[in-house]
Amino acid sequence: MSDSDSESYSLESALLRAALATDLAALRRALATDVTVDPDQRSPGELAAALRIIIDTGSPLTITSQTTASNEVRLQCIEVLLDAGASPNVLDLYAPLTLAAARGNTAIVNRLLRAGADPKYANPLTGWSAIHAAVFVGSVSCATALVKAGADLEAVWTGHTPLLAAVHYRQERMCPILLRGGARLDLDLMAEQFDRTPFYLQKVEYAGGWKKYEQAHRKRLTTTFAKGFPRLPVDAISHMVDFAFHVGFY
Repeated sequence: MSDSDSESYSLESALLRAALATDLAALRRALATDVTVDPDQRSPGELAAALRIIIDTGSPLTITSQTTASNEVRLQCIEVLLDAGASPNVLDLYAPLTLAAARGNTAIVNRLLRAGADPKYANPLTGWSAIHAAVFVGSVSCATALVKAGADLEAVWTGHTPLLAAVHYRQERMCPILLRGGARLDLDLMAEQFDRTPFYLQKVEYAGGWKKYEQAHRKRLTTTFAKGFPRLPVDAISHMVDFAFHVGFY
């Protein structure tokens, strides 16, 4: 959120001032007064605005002890707002889940998902969604959580599905996460849109898709390690490989 975005909220509200300061005690005091909750949960009221402000401040992409402590306070503030009736599904241009994913904040993404945030929701004007945001900023953990929750992997934003966006923005470590979640791989479409196709995706296509590539990769790794552990059963080595390596991810 930019400074101009912040100024669009009325700072006459004690609740919003507390949210901007990420002040948990002040937030609780403000919630003790009368706060309007919009019944259809679409036009943002004070609770929705406060939730957005808290989510859209600070970034945990560079983790330090200070940012970790700050994020804990932010999570507590979000918890208080959710308990007060803030909806994780204010479905307009700036959905809370999409804001959290754009910040690469996995802890908040997970908390909103547990509260019932819709992982499939996309901006009705642009198609921008939480999974697009996670791919764009390169947050593997956010993308993993969203895929697991059922994000729409064929949603289109600026002509790009999440997989196409991963290639376009050179976030190729996202590709196996999306493929494992069921994203459709179309190398012909990629060739039309881009001047390159990642070699990894070519290997997946050649193998016959993600599942077959994962199986072949597991078999290769298991065969390699079996030579060094001849007394171990092959099944045990296969389980070790699954535990120790991102099978199918490279």
